[in-house]
Amino acid sequence: MPVFQQIKTLKGSTLLVWKITEPLEVLRQNLQLTPSCEQRWKQMKSEMHQRAFLSVRQLLISANQDPLDLYYDTFGKPFLRNQTRISISHSHQFATIILNPQYGVGIDIEMKREKIKSIADKFVHPKEIEHHGTPFSIRELTWIWGTKESLYKYYSTPGLSFRNHIFITHIHTQDQTIEACTNFESIAESRNLHFFEFENFVGVYTD
Repeated sequence: MPVFQQIKTLKGSTLLVWKITEPLEVLRQNLQLTPSCEQRWKQMKSEMHQRAFLSVRQLLISANQDPLDLYYDTFGKPFLRNQTRISISHSHQFATIILNPQYGVGIDIEMKREKIKSIADKFVHPKEIEHHGTPFSIRELTWIWGTKESLYKYYSTPGLSFRNHIFITHIHTQDQTIEACTNFESIAESRNLHFFEFENFVGVYTD
């Protein structure tokens, strides 16, 4: 289908979401891939992953970017050869990208699921629960995971821990923002991230 959702941010970022409803052959039609991307795509065992991979390239075309300009560094961080900053995420039947001509970006989308409660202690520090005052709901845990994943992509620093180095300080439900503080090696700063919700999914981004 065409772009499912588009957001323009105050910092000049463009965020696009694709709902993956097309079969592989439709997504692949008239889409050029570099030899390394072609090989990577063919080696994917899951058809859903293959479709998400192609959907990201379709999103780039929708954003007037050349999919052949996309490449990844040794840590798996995506880049565009024209120096536009990019971050990518996909979950189940959705894929998303965020682009900014000047500022770094990070994005994550997640499905809201009961399972997140069983892994919360791996990415939520006890002090965050204490600071919040009550246990986090599934919805809030999904926001928190998305926030920390977005910041992990934004900083792209090996060793950065969701649980020990990124601390959620405030969740503002009404204006859909989350304040987070990161403290690791040379990183010591607070950032305001934005979240949005669609169907049973949450998206969180920083720019």
